[in-house]
Amino acid sequence: MDAAVDASTSQFELTEEQRAIQEMAEAFAADRVAPNALDWDRAKHFPADVIRETGPLGLGGIYVRD
Repeated sequence: MDAAVDASTSQFELTEEQRAIQEMAEAFAADRVAPNALDWDRAKHFPADVIRETGPLGLGGIYVRD
């Protein structure tokens, strides 16, 4: 059963491991995605080599439900 969560009222703290993952993902996005994001969006293309780089970081298998 899925329960709706109101993010504006939910309070939680990330664990040290979760913070490390968050920081690593933010750094990857800042270094490898952000500098090219506008051009990639305009071209409607996201390079496969950048996607492949997410695998060794443990980010390649993250899925979000629609």
